[in-house]
Amino acid sequence: MSKIKWIITILWIMLTIAIGWNVYSNVEEAKKISETVNIFLLMLGGFGVVFSILHNTESIIENSKQIKEKKKIDKIENTYNLLKDWDDKNLFKARKLTREIKDRRDKISNNELIKNIDSDPELRQSVRLVFNYIENVRFSIKLNRIDIDILKESL
Repeated sequence: MSKIKWIITILWIMLTIAIGWNVYSNVEEAKKISETVNIFLLMLGGFGVVFSILHNTESIIENSKQIKEKKKIDKIENTYNLLKDWDDKNLFKARKLTREIKDRRDKISNNELIKNIDSDPELRQSVRLVFNYIENVRFSIKLNRIDIDILKESL
C-alpha cells in the first residue's frame, strides 16, 4: 500500500474515533450505542468509497505511465523496422540502380532520364521502390510513429 493510502487510512481512523466519541458523548443514554454504531458504519462506508477512489486514481496514473512507456518502445521499434527495411535486398538492389543513374545524371538531360526510366522496367521498379520507401518515411514522420533523431543518426 502506498504512503498516501496509509496516511489517509490513519487520518480516517482518527476522524472516525473523534466523530464516534462526539456522538457517544452528546446523545441521550438510550441511543448512545446505536447512534455510535451507525456513525461507525457510515464512516466505514465512506472510507470504502474514498479508498476505492484513491486506488483507482493510482491505477489510472500507473496505467498512464505504462502507456507512455509502451508508446516510446513502439516508436523505437517502428524506427528500427523502417531502418531495417532500408537494408532489404530488393531496396538495396533498387538503390544500386538509382545510384548508377545518379552517377550519369550530369551527362543526360531530364527528358533522357525519364526516357531511360520508362524504357527499363527494372529501373522503373527501382525508382518506385526508393520513392515508396521515402514516402513511407515521410508518412511515419507525419504520424509521429518513429523517433526522428534515431532515424537521422542512422541514415
